[in-house]
Amino acid sequence: MASLSKQGSAMLSNFLSVVGGSDQNLSESEFAGTWEVRDSKDNLFEITLFGSGTAEANRAGEGMSGTWTVEGPREGATAVISWETGWTTKITHTA
Repeated sequence: MASLSKQGSAMLSNFLSVVGGSDQNLSESEFAGTWEVRDSKDNLFEITLFGSGTAEANRAGEGMSGTWTVEGPREGATAVISWETGWTTKITHTA
């Protein structure tokens, strides 16, 4: 995945399990903002992570809502998004 606003790269993975939270202040997180990502079928869509801990996406016309946290140490951290659908998406910066 590549960030539109951050021009970084990231990795998208969907999981059925929900992952635990973090103590990091989300409004100050490098993950807050809009990300252009690819789904498992290589289709582009955008995910917006708000500093309040909420997330929104529009994938193939499907509006998605959820919450997000940051997992792991600052270096190598991962944004974990838990969607209302029960799916989980992870965004991880890569070198």
